[in-house]
Amino acid sequence: SKPHIELHQPLNLHLTFLSKTRYLIPEKNRLTIELDVFHQEYEGLLLAEVEFSSQEEAESYCPPDWFGEDVTFSVRYHNSTLSRGLTEK
Repeated sequence: SKPHIELHQPLNLHLTFLSKTRYLIPEKNRLTIELDVFHQEYEGLLLAEVEFSSQEEAESYCPPDWFGEDVTFSVRYHNSTLSRGLTEK
């Protein structure tokens, strides 16, 4: 017989659809800033991301003045967290 999975309880997921526009902004040293501008529930939230080829490159990076708080290690701003909806209004 073929393997199968039985689901006895319905999944009760309350997820928010993330609506955002992503802008790719050329940065110094051939880097790119990925700027996400969120809409709807997260209107006003901006997240900028820069990917580096090495740890040394990341540590020596000096972000533009318009960058805000560094949220690299904050779970609060992961897409998986944001998709669960706002926890504070």
